[in-house]
Amino acid sequence: MDVALSLWRRNTDPELRRDPWLAFRAWERYNRRLLAFSDRHPERRFVAHAPALAADLAGFVRRVGARLDLPFEIGDFQALYDPEELAPSCQPPRPAWEGMIPEALALYGRLEETADLPSAEEPAASGRQRELLQGNEVLLYTFLERLRLQEEELRQRSEAAAEEVRVLKEIEGSRSFVLIRSWWWLRRRLQSIR
Repeated sequence: MDVALSLWRRNTDPELRRDPWLAFRAWERYNRRLLAFSDRHPERRFVAHAPALAADLAGFVRRVGARLDLPFEIGDFQALYDPEELAPSCQPPRPAWEGMIPEALALYGRLEETADLPSAEEPAASGRQRELLQGNEVLLYTFLERLRLQEEELRQRSEAAAEEVRVLKEIEGSRSFVLIRSWWWLRRRLQSIR
């Protein structure tokens, strides 16, 4: 949700305006590749949930250095970034995303299982920030649910129209239709002769 909401708040991607599901598909594609690399090279990776690492960046750098056997120096990270820039995830209560984006949620579960620093280690949002995050998530969910219902209605209409076309072609191919069409042709010819 954080990624999708961030892309929507940024409002700079015309593709996202044309296809609101693009944020989820892009997130899934990126993270499937991340997991594929992680599966091939578990010794060369460190998977972390961004807000969890921002909560203790010095600890994160120590853990990455130890995991990858790299001699990182820990400096004054507060001078380099603002921890508030990496907003924590939305907290419960949340909309029922399971029915809308099951593949993304399954992938997220796999990321959490793989993570060296999972989302459970991130601080919870509080106060006004939490209200804003939840409000944004509810708005996004409502918008996508309406869009999903419209897409379903269009799919059903398209299937009904395709069925009507199939029935009409079947009728046109029938012997009785050929006879009726021939009769009307003959009748028009006879009327034009008079």
